[in-house]
Amino acid sequence: MVYQGTVWGPPLWNVFFEDASKPVQLAGFQDAFFADDLNCYKTSAETCANEALLEEMAECQVALHAWGRANRVQFDAAKESFHVLSRRTPEGDDFKMLGVDWDTKLTMAKQAEKLAQKCYWKLKSTLRSRRFFTLPELVQQYKSHVLPFLEASTPALYHATNTVLKKVDRVQQAFLREVGLTSETALEEYKLAPLETRRDIAMLGLVHKTVFNEG
Repeated sequence: MVYQGTVWGPPLWNVFFEDASKPVQLAGFQDAFFADDLNCYKTSAETCANEALLEEMAECQVALHAWGRANRVQFDAAKESFHVLSRRTPEGDDFKMLGVDWDTKLTMAKQAEKLAQKCYWKLKSTLRSRRFFTLPELVQQYKSHVLPFLEASTPALYHATNTVLKKVDRVQQAFLREVGLTSETALEEYKLAPLETRRDIAMLGLVHKTVFNEG
C-alpha cells in the first residue's frame, strides 16, 4: 500500500499509478492525472454519433479496469461517468472536476450560480462586522475572504457568456454598493479592478506563463 499523509506517499503513488496511462492511450484517448483522479478524453468530429463515442469510452474503461486488476488497483464505480461535451449534441449528466461543476454544453451556468451564492454568503458575513473596520480594512477583508473564491475557477468560467458571468460579477458590485465605492474609485484608490478586467489579466498571465514554460 501507498499510505496517505507521508512524505514519500505522493511520489511513490505517482510512480505506481503512472503506467495507468498505457491502456488509455492504446484505446486512443489522452489522460489527465491529478493525484489518484484520472480523466480520459479525446476530440471527435461533430458528425460522430454519440452511441459510437460512448462505445469507445466503454472500451477504454474496460482496458483500464484490466490494468487495475493486474496491478491491484480498484476504481470507485460511483465516481466513474461518461460525458460527451458538445453545444449541439451533449450527452451525460453534469459532473464535478477539480472543484468545478461542469455541464455537458459548457455553458457553466450551474457553476456561476453556485459560486455566486457561496460568495454572497461570505460577503454578508464580512459586512456583518463592518462597524469594526475602516473602509480600507473592509476592502482588504473582501480581498482576503471573498475575492479568492470568486476567482478560483476563472479559467473554467472565462469562455462563458456575459449573461452567465454577470451572476458572478454582481457579488463585487454588491460589495462596492454597500461600502459606497464606485468601480473607478475602487480601482484608483484600492487597486480593485472589475472582475471582468481581472479575468482578462489572469488569462493573459496564464498565456504568458505557458509561452515561456513557467506554468
